[in-house]
Amino acid sequence: MTSCHCLPQSLPQELQHYLDHVVRKTTELLPHKVVSIILHGSCAMGCFHPPKSDVDILVIVEDLRLKERGDLFCLFKELHAQRPYVGGLEVSAVRIDHAQSPVHPMPFLVHWSEGVTATPSYLDSATLPFDEDLIAHFMVAKHRGFALYGADPRCVIGDMAWCDYVSSVRADIAWILQDRNILSTPFYAVLNLCRWLMMTSSKGMGVVSKEEAGEWGLHALPGDHQEMIAQALHAYRSAHAVSVENRRSAGLDWDSSKLLAFKKYVEESNLWARKP
Repeated sequence: MTSCHCLPQSLPQELQHYLDHVVRKTTELLPHKVVSIILHGSCAMGCFHPPKSDVDILVIVEDLRLKERGDLFCLFKELHAQRPYVGGLEVSAVRIDHAQSPVHPMPFLVHWSEGVTATPSYLDSATLPFDEDLIAHFMVAKHRGFALYGADPRCVIGDMAWCDYVSSVRADIAWILQDRNILSTPFYAVLNLCRWLMMTSSKGMGVVSKEEAGEWGLHALPGDHQEMIAQALHAYRSAHAVSVENRRSAGLDWDSSKLLAFKKYVEESNLWARKP
């Protein structure tokens, strides 16, 4: 079924069956339209940890008619409901010409994630919407992704400016640092802040996972934050079952004062104050 035979060995068999199902249903819906289906994120970087990790996919296609876009959105919604773990399906469909010449922010045809609650109005418009996060997804896909179907990501995705990647990631970091958002999603926030500090502190760090960034943070960041970073890594890696409601906290108690202190540390760092 898949065109790539080098997926991370750490992926559970149940997840591999699910990915085959995603590929089959997508290519059946859009025969002759799918150029590549690319796995990226934690699944591709060897740090998928059920039940918390999301399944991140990019679908590169020829141009789609409005009805095809609507049908694809409904399929993504259906596939999300069929996922084997609590972690959600996050998937975007992008035109091949936009994938080959990426700009920030990137236009897309269809997007699904667990935060989508209703059929979006853009599906009724020929004007494509834009996504601030997509360049970050495409950078990970190009450098560390795997083709589940079709063309290899290193061939189908064009070159991107590092400053565009930093700007895309920065938008997510800005949300984490806003108000007390860090308290609502502790381990995700801590590990992403570590990733931000890692990728902006030294040139040549490359595209890294949340887990790799957490390991880096344990050695590179001040001792006052070590205990909390270790807890975030433990929460991320734990195989302990969690519900959808407590997935963001991993079902653990978190020290609000330490989380807010880490938030303040990042906000006051030169790496945040300096614009990309």
